[in-house]
Amino acid sequence: MEFFLNTYLNYYEPTKMEDGPDKVFEFLSDWFIRKCMWSSKSSIKEYSTSIKRFYKCMNDNNHISSEIYEDLCEEIKENIDYFFELMDDYDNGNFVYPF
Repeated sequence: MEFFLNTYLNYYEPTKMEDGPDKVFEFLSDWFIRKCMWSSKSSIKEYSTSIKRFYKCMNDNNHISSEIYEDLCEEIKENIDYFFELMDDYDNGNFVYPF
């Protein structure tokens, strides 16, 4: 979470952590895959889990709404296989910039 919050949200996409759920898809589907040499399917899964846990805590402490948290979890759940496909494409030299 420290990497997502401090490196990505503060440096590449200047955003408050409360608004971070809006940036998770871009982070996991593009930036993390292209910019981080250690990215892999397992690290995408680990980041997904950490992000959900962090924003669960933010929800529990009323920093984000339940709707935002539920939407974030649903977005990750619906797209995790897509993130894995993009990782495979990148590893095989077939990555097409999705944005």
